[in-house]
Amino acid sequence: MTDPFKPHVPRQSISEEELPKDTHGLRIEFGKYKGERWTRVPVDYIKYLINSMDDCYERRIAEMELERRGDTMPKSTVISNHAIDKASLRVLHIWEENRQKNEGLYSWLSRICDEALKKYPGVNNMEYMGMKLVFAHGNVFPTLKTVMREKRDGEKTTHQITTGEKAR
Repeated sequence: MTDPFKPHVPRQSISEEELPKDTHGLRIEFGKYKGERWTRVPVDYIKYLINSMDDCYERRIAEMELERRGDTMPKSTVISNHAIDKASLRVLHIWEENRQKNEGLYSWLSRICDEALKKYPGVNNMEYMGMKLVFAHGNVFPTLKTVMREKRDGEKTTHQITTGEKAR
């Protein structure tokens, strides 16, 4: 029996000829879905693996499964569910002022992220349009992790409110 606490070590990348023809009989050997068939692993998890793993056997299998399903990786930024929730609570007024006609919150965030990343390439934390955007850059695309409203002069942060520190 394998040790469940032993970290998974990805196999080194292999040539196209050594890859299986399809993913139908293959089972994932690590992580949250260990033991499941690749064909039953949720697409979001497969995309997460592709974005977070270096080139290796498992990443190639994940790419094959995504292709088999007819799905592709996003062409630009991925917006996390957390970022959508926080944007709806923290910067809805900015969205209402700056959105295009019939542009929903998700589409607006995607557009704003693309603009911000073009203006500040490779930056993880940036202030843009009165917001602070926090990104994680993966192997394939960046992911918007959270959205915050820019702090105004003299405004207290949540930390300052709970600890009683003074605003600077």
